[in-house]
Amino acid sequence: MNLQISGHHLEVTLHVPGKDIFVEADDGDLYAAVDSLVDKLDRQVQKYKQKIQDHHRGDKAAVRSLAEE
Repeated sequence: MNLQISGHHLEVTLHVPGKDIFVEADDGDLYAAVDSLVDKLDRQVQKYKQKIQDHHRGDKAAVRSLAEE
């Protein structure tokens, strides 16, 4: 007995400054695979943006605390 699983494997590599974001998704339904991939990519981009924003805000917060002392 031969069993062939037909499915969809999607991969995306997004190049952003200082990092490459790689996301992959597998599903039997193409639309479900794309939806899963977009959700994963969205989470990783939001995480990357938050790190960038926190990094820049951290310097200002440190300067403010020194100025208040």
